[in-house]
Amino acid sequence: MSKMIKFLIYVFILLYLASFMYSQTPSWDYNKAENYKNQNFLETSDATRWDVSKVDWSNQAIFNNPSVYQRKDIYKIPQVYKNPSFYKNLPDDKYGSLDYKQVEYDKIDDHRKIDGNKYLKDLGCTNCRIAVRLPSCKDSKSTNCLPNNGLEKGTLEYSNKGISHKNGYYVSVSKSDAWIEANPQVLAVTFPPKKQLNIPKTDSFILQATNNEIYYGNIYAKLEAGNFVLKDGKLYVKRDSNSLINGLIVNSRNSDVRLDFGGQECADCRCSCVSMDRAKKTVVSSVSDGASQSIKFNANNPFIKLQAPFEISQTFGTITVQNRDRMDFIPDILMKFDSKPNGKNINSITDGGTIINVRQDGTVKTIASNENYRSTPIVVSIENSQGVSYLGTINEPKKIIIGDKSNIADLNYNEIVRLQPSRIYFSGQEDVKVMEKARQAYKFKEAKAEIEAKYGVPVNDVTLYLNDYTEGHLIKSIISVSDNYNRFGISPEFLTAAAFKEGLNFFMDQKYYSNPNIAMEAAYLGVHDFPVNVEKLKRDGFLRQGFNQFTTLGQIKTTTLIGMTRFDNAGDFTNVQYAIEAFAASLAERKTDFLSYARSQGYGKNQLSQEQIDYWTYVSYNCGKGCMRSRFNENPEIPKNTKTVGTRTDPDFNSKRVLTTAEFLKKGGLFDKTISQQIALK
Repeated sequence: MSKMIKFLIYVFILLYLASFMYSQTPSWDYNKAENYKNQNFLETSDATRWDVSKVDWSNQAIFNNPSVYQRKDIYKIPQVYKNPSFYKNLPDDKYGSLDYKQVEYDKIDDHRKIDGNKYLKDLGCTNCRIAVRLPSCKDSKSTNCLPNNGLEKGTLEYSNKGISHKNGYYVSVSKSDAWIEANPQVLAVTFPPKKQLNIPKTDSFILQATNNEIYYGNIYAKLEAGNFVLKDGKLYVKRDSNSLINGLIVNSRNSDVRLDFGGQECADCRCSCVSMDRAKKTVVSSVSDGASQSIKFNANNPFIKLQAPFEISQTFGTITVQNRDRMDFIPDILMKFDSKPNGKNINSITDGGTIINVRQDGTVKTIASNENYRSTPIVVSIENSQGVSYLGTINEPKKIIIGDKSNIADLNYNEIVRLQPSRIYFSGQEDVKVMEKARQAYKFKEAKAEIEAKYGVPVNDVTLYLNDYTEGHLIKSIISVSDNYNRFGISPEFLTAAAFKEGLNFFMDQKYYSNPNIAMEAAYLGVHDFPVNVEKLKRDGFLRQGFNQFTTLGQIKTTTLIGMTRFDNAGDFTNVQYAIEAFAASLAERKTDFLSYARSQGYGKNQLSQEQIDYWTYVSYNCGKGCMRSRFNENPEIPKNTKTVGTRTDPDFNSKRVLTTAEFLKKGGLFDKTISQQIALK
């Protein structure tokens, strides 16, 4: 027993001595160059004390030392990024320290560790963000989640040029601001509104459009809203997405829809396709077997000038829509397919209250509402691939004509030819006319130059905010409000120019495009004093008595200026229309006050030009009634030789800019209701 005890004591002493020896850290000389060739030194010494100039960063032993990752300077050393051991031992929390311009991505085993946002920033996309949309699991029992950062290993792969997804999607890193969303199925990208984008043909991803102009391979397109698929240099509407392009809302319930811009049937693919040619004003829609899609024509579409809602639903064949305005004819619609005896699928054309249903067996049924409903005049042909009509007989083929009041008739081809020269007047919607004229504003360069020379200030190019379907709600609001305030002499041109000078464009860019019916802060139109003036405006007849579409926010702070009290944190209007109504009421009140003051100075209304009235009205609105009176100085003439400083604090510059913009809008005829209307065939 005593021998056993002695042996155990002996073993214990040996173990103790060994542990003691190993517990002693050598006292290293960090200035000695030879130490930096010693593996024990490299793996066990304090790396934060190393002389970097003496380190051979290609030595893999370096990165077995945990303390080396505490040095901030190693993440700037190019040789470090060439060593596989660096990535093998890199702590997860240090991936945010990497310089992703130097990273060799094939050496990283799990790309989920990569800091995606720093990666984007390092590669030059400073305002880009990436997010994973499926939450990570909190515990083993969690459902509808994925481990780590929410994606399975291998879903995303990063490179020095872009991000790849296992399902074939790819986003190259550019300097364009972008919000990238990753989920287990797709990569989706959102760009800022009204952004012009040059997207490499190599990219493939879901584009969540916000009124973007894109160049993609040989494709140029303006994608207004919805989800689009960019793949192999081709553009698609994503399945189950109501996507808006060129004033058309395209939707497919069971497949992506190819978009083409030649205005011809997509012969190079057996796919669902919508091909459009803006110049020729042609739309060709075709569907693949078993697919179903619809096209809704919005008010601003360039193909058909609408008098009523117009939509095509399609499950077979090819449908061609051809505008014929240049010939003074109504649009021609050709539906082509080869019938199937037992075919039960249906194509539909809905025109206001009138519907044309065409079955795949070749039968046609029309449903006409009463004449209280408007419709868009069209002529419809329904034929097989050899051009034989399904309507009428071989000797007397027929077409369907829909008039402007949901009246419908079928006529033979000869009658159609005979009736072609006759016409009806087309009464288009006023907001559509404004959009069309705004799109042509660029042609008035000479007029613009003359106006700017006249006043010495630049025109505010507000037509950029009046030329698109997404701006329809705003345009309707301006027209409606200006019609109501015409009795005060507030023209739509002056109202529009003044509103945009106050900051309407900022509201459009920051909030309107995401939701046209969103609440609008009073500050965007400068109606800071509205909460304390609203009852007076009603009492004096400038604002309707029932106006209650305004909410005051908290305690109102006031700032007193010359003749004007400014109210900050004023509140919100329900939407842009009510904000413009309040703005027009305020302008009308300032105009009335100016005219009263001018009379007191010996100038009656008939002695003042409209330009003078508008100028001094906006001076009063811009810097206050007292400011207007001091500047008027018994002289109604618009100052010609003043030193305009071109800032928000210069009432002369601001007022002249309102005048130039209003005159430019008038020259362009944007709100002119006297212009003759487009004509179409009866």
